[in-house]
Amino acid sequence: MKKAKLFFSTTLLPPLLGVGLFILIWGIVAQTSPNLPGPVKTWDSAVLLFSDPFYQKTPNDQGIGWNILASLQRVGIGFGMAAAIGIPLGFMIGRFNFLDKMTGPIVSMLRPV
Repeated sequence: MKKAKLFFSTTLLPPLLGVGLFILIWGIVAQTSPNLPGPVKTWDSAVLLFSDPFYQKTPNDQGIGWNILASLQRVGIGFGMAAAIGIPLGFMIGRFNFLDKMTGPIVSMLRPV
């Protein structure tokens, strides 16, 4: 029993209090600001948005599930293209001294980025 109480007070209680305090402050600020929706209005909009994520009426009116899948597809294509170009290029830069010296200044300039 003592371990369960200690677990609750040290592991679960701080995040629950933090989230609760955040929602309370958000609700208070939302009452004074006309442009900021409150937690209840945001919850209702989220329920409406996520209740049917894969509906499709027109190309510009579709559920969030289709939008997430399209975004993940773009990320996957970009990552695949970067890997297809970057891995062989990195191998060649590491293998050939001439390419290393040729690309060294550019790599050094972009390293902080």
